[in-house]
Amino acid sequence: MKSEAGRAFFACFRPARRLLSLVTVLVLDYFVWVVFWPQSIPCQSLGPRGLFTQDLVDHHQTVLHGGH
Repeated sequence: MKSEAGRAFFACFRPARRLLSLVTVLVLDYFVWVVFWPQSIPCQSLGPRGLFTQDLVDHHQTVLHGGH
């Protein structure tokens, strides 16, 4: 039987959900791609996300580099 302190510790440090972890990794990878290799992004093929990315690259470089 676990003690009360042991249960409280494991309640705070439980594993993250896999979907949330996957989304986080994909978003961070996309961010790194936009910051370091913006010329290689096929913005025309990405639809609205491509337009948004192109606007970020063209007009908000300071924000992108400040975020990294």
